[in-house]
Amino acid sequence: MCARCHSRRSQLTDDFTPGQPFMDAYRPALLREGLYLLDGQMQNEVYMWGSFRQSRMYHAGVTCSDCHDPHAAGRKTPGTEVCDQCHAAARYTRTQHHFHAPVRPGNIQP
Repeated sequence: MCARCHSRRSQLTDDFTPGQPFMDAYRPALLREGLYLLDGQMQNEVYMWGSFRQSRMYHAGVTCSDCHDPHAAGRKTPGTEVCDQCHAAARYTRTQHHFHAPVRPGNIQP
């Protein structure tokens, strides 16, 4: 359900029914320079679906709605609390893991 709006894609047909396999009506953008970094992470705004499908989380069975509220268009919990649902905060909220700059005034919390 999420990929129809949250992916870079080409539309193959106007005949799409919600619940139908995404790739019956759309062709997702492939990894290419300008959309993704060399390690597969998204570069700039390429939406989320393509990167998510490549992630360890997706392959472990995590779905979009595990972290995001599909009706409120946001995360289920603020900041890194959404990550802490499954990951040990002491290990995964360190800069050595996520490589984000420490939170300071003016920075957005990861």
